[in-house]
Amino acid sequence: MSGLAPGPVVLAMLGVVLTWDLGEHAIGSAEQLRESADSERVEVIHAAASGLVASFFGLGGYIVFLLSAGGQPEVALGLLLLGAVVALTALR
Repeated sequence: MSGLAPGPVVLAMLGVVLTWDLGEHAIGSAEQLRESADSERVEVIHAAASGLVASFFGLGGYIVFLLSAGGQPEVALGLLLLGAVVALTALR
């Protein structure tokens, strides 16, 4: 994987994360609501919010890659740790 460009890898990662998240949300909604309930609006809002969050973290990961490729590993490590803390805080 060392020869791959980072852009397509980040996009693929975003696609996988969004697909998993939207699928989990749809399954959870279906378990909680009755079959006749209209959940389209909730699903669209959740998809938009998830897309925004995933894009934010994807862009952050790409920026970390660019900084670390420039010979600044200390900065990249610091940003990765900060990103991990932010991600864990957001998940709580």
